[in-house]
Amino acid sequence: MPNNPHSSTVVGRVDIFHLLRDGERRAVRVYLPPDYESQTRSYPVIYMFDGHNLFDRRTSSFDQEWRVDNIMEQLFREDPMLPAIVVGVDPDPATVARYREYSIGEWQLPRLVDNPEPQTVVGTGYLTAEFLCDQVKPWIERTYRVSRDRQDTAIAGSSMGGYMSLFMGARYPETFHKVLAFSPAILDYPMRAEQLRSLVAASETKWEQRIYLDMGTAEELEYVTDPTELVTSLEPMRRALNASGRFDVTMRIVAGATHDEDAWARRFPQVFRWAFHNDELPG
Repeated sequence: MPNNPHSSTVVGRVDIFHLLRDGERRAVRVYLPPDYESQTRSYPVIYMFDGHNLFDRRTSSFDQEWRVDNIMEQLFREDPMLPAIVVGVDPDPATVARYREYSIGEWQLPRLVDNPEPQTVVGTGYLTAEFLCDQVKPWIERTYRVSRDRQDTAIAGSSMGGYMSLFMGARYPETFHKVLAFSPAILDYPMRAEQLRSLVAASETKWEQRIYLDMGTAEELEYVTDPTELVTSLEPMRRALNASGRFDVTMRIVAGATHDEDAWARRFPQVFRWAFHNDELPG
């Protein structure tokens, strides 16, 4: 992860440990609520992608962070029963490698600032999902007092992490009750999101899920010439979710919101309270 010229911005307790994925060390960052040591109860848990961007500006990719630790600390001050344990899993820091880990199928990554030549991406999202469910989640459950109840378990992420959240919700409905996809990168070009929609639509399940997906009207990506493409990409995914029998789907367009950690940080407390505590979302 990048070494930014900042001191750590972590608030509260965030444990960091490493697990091996394909022989490489991967950081797993675990936020614990302020009363964790003084209580004996179990806590809801959110598993999130791009863990390096969640808690600490010093480790973030774009000099911004979600401030999830700050948000949970504030929720605790409002009501000690509100916060959850948050588990952030780091990806491979290389741009193309992250796209590979956070997608399925084969697609063409176009020329980007940090990717000077177009490249074929063969997604390994299935392996990413297995790593989280077969290694990270069991380790977390052995080590911390997280609830084993699927009603208390969420998967969340943004951009390609939002893509992966939708994939994992479809792949593991028995595990994740809540699926929170912020600004998911689910375009037919370049990442051929029709492959993901087909998988979602075919993943009929008896398990009830609560699903959230959103997009800002001012979001931009290097490979998108028309920002409205990102907004219009949500509706086909909503239809795919409905086709699979998932009808508790909230799709939200956020006026003026951009594609960055600051924007997701502003939305995160609202979405968290909606998902776990049934609060109303802003209009």
